[in-house]
Amino acid sequence: MRMVLSAIRVDGSQNRVEIGRENHVVSMAMGLATQHGVFPLYYQYVRKQMGDNPIPPWMESHKTAYLGNVGRNMQLTQRLLNILDLLSGNGIRAIPFKGPVIAVQAYGDIGLRSFCDLDLLIQSEDFSRVYDLMAATEYQSIKPMIARMKGLWRKTRRSFEFQGTSVFIDFHQQVSTGPRFLQLKIKWDELAEVELNARKVPCQSLEDSILMLAMHGTHHGWNLLKYVADFAHFVSSQRDEVNWDSLFKKASRMGTLRMVSIAMCLGREFCGLKIPERIEELVAGDGKLKKLVTYFKGKVMEQQKSSLIPQTAFPRCLDSWWFQLRYLAYYLFNPTSLDMLAVRLPTILFPLYFVIRPARLLLNLARGRELS
Repeated sequence: MRMVLSAIRVDGSQNRVEIGRENHVVSMAMGLATQHGVFPLYYQYVRKQMGDNPIPPWMESHKTAYLGNVGRNMQLTQRLLNILDLLSGNGIRAIPFKGPVIAVQAYGDIGLRSFCDLDLLIQSEDFSRVYDLMAATEYQSIKPMIARMKGLWRKTRRSFEFQGTSVFIDFHQQVSTGPRFLQLKIKWDELAEVELNARKVPCQSLEDSILMLAMHGTHHGWNLLKYVADFAHFVSSQRDEVNWDSLFKKASRMGTLRMVSIAMCLGREFCGLKIPERIEELVAGDGKLKKLVTYFKGKVMEQQKSSLIPQTAFPRCLDSWWFQLRYLAYYLFNPTSLDMLAVRLPTILFPLYFVIRPARLLLNLARGRELS
């Protein structure tokens, strides 16, 4: 774990690995890096340690895997650009996020991050057109029954997926799933830009990206180094361009300032991230925040990863009991895609889903199943 952590640091304080003496250790660390989703970073780190020396035979398989990831990322990025062209050609605006966008903004190299799907944000009013347009291409809907439930899917602002050859396209009507106070209000006429495959495409603001990464990592319980590395490297590489006052105001308004602070602390712990003075002050005065940081540090360090993410982890990271109560009310009563697929109702009966949702949760709880 020590060498894997060295590979993802942002402050340059990396320990040199004696490659010749620790071949078996390095190889084992490669496996751990793969498990945590940071294999490209670790491979680059080890390769730099070797300097101009030729790659030893035991490293050839790792080199092949690294180059395979680079090639796949380039292909996926081109797929993304093709889909953006398809949408714009039909008068539909879309914003790519996560995936290749974070790879470029956080690491400056599209090959230094692993991703297996593509995420696009669309405007809710374009939902039906996007669905029909994608259904008419070589891509197939993961849940074709959505075609008969478009009104419900749009009402709940749920994401929907299409599958192509070796790729999933995930269309989102909102950046983060949750109640209204957690929604990032995207200004479609004031978008930033990122360069992908030598082409500039629209993306969300740096401040929104930081908030998105903090919420995304918290949603997954910070159980992989990948989430910490993405956040830390993004903040480190974009620090001078971020409007910190705007970021803190927006986070406070959304009730996620503590969540951002936790992400910053984890970034410092594992990646050597230098955190803003405002965050230092919050950490010093918030005992609950310190306990949450300790809790998530343990989750990152766990060798055996559980597929069960504590359902209370996300609301516990919100700033106050009022935000927590509103989130739990949303979670308990707002219908999900699973509820709508389990019980199919016509749009006119949509309000019944607010009763079906808690009933399904209670039934799953009684049966000892994961709540979803």
